Amino acid sequence: MVQSNLGVRQGEAAELAAAMGATAASSAEAAAALPGMIGELALTVGITPNLRSIGVDDAQLGDIAAAAAGITRLTLNNPRPIDQDGLLAVLRDALDYAPPAHGT
Repeated sequence: MVQSNLGVRQGEAAELAAAMGATAASSAEAAAALPGMIGELALTVGITPNLRSIGVDDAQLGDIAAAAAGITRLTLNNPRPIDQDGLLAVLRDALDYAPPAHGT
């Protein structure tokens, strides 16, 4: 969900990336580095940062998105409006996510 919210929380993402050690020429570059940095952090502490690693497969994504869309305490707290289609896109991105190699 980090990636999908960068457009509306670029400043906050850049600050967090900087606090995590990002060195970038612009806040946009620092913000863009944040999802990968979070993925690297997950790997460092032994968490595989994708859904497939916990047994989720492609066929389940629609049902997961539909269920998540109904949890308004979560969707209404998202920095930008998100619906079932948006959640499905996030889930597709998360299914096989792998952080970029360090330094890229």
